[in-house]
Amino acid sequence: MDAFRLGGEIDPFDPSAKPVKRTSLGRMTHEGAQCCVAPDGRVAVFMGDDDDFEYIYRFVTRDPWNPNDRAANKDLLDHGTLSVAKFESDGTMRWIPLIAGEGPLSSEAGFKNQADVVLATRAAADLVGATPMDGPEGLHRASPHRQALCRHDRERRSASQG
Repeated sequence: MDAFRLGGEIDPFDPSAKPVKRTSLGRMTHEGAQCCVAPDGRVAVFMGDDDDFEYIYRFVTRDPWNPNDRAANKDLLDHGTLSVAKFESDGTMRWIPLIAGEGPLSSEAGFKNQADVVLATRAAADLVGATPMDGPEGLHRASPHRQALCRHDRERRSASQG
């Protein structure tokens, strides 16, 4: 899965289960994923695209996690909303949904359907004006403050790049 820059999921409770490709998480250089259950029961997955001038992403499942039914959770990561972070000059951050047909993600721009968005995730993030980062990875939730911490892998920008 790594050759295609797609996220995968393993089942740690079933050693015989094959890894499952999770295309809905977007195509990028995934550097781990931090999962948490939101107050409404849906699962949020935070991811960094570990390359220069790339982005921080969040995927929120459409359906809630069911702690009492493993089978009901098998496809949670196939349906939901992929978003990218934009940091404002005042230090606030907002999530911009990456949805085909919304805003600049039009068919004229090459995003005829959601498959186009998840396969060209970086281009979609560029179009919506996300904030480029230096190798974001190692995202961790800082509960209970509804904050996340992000480690940057390296500082590769030259002085001329700002």
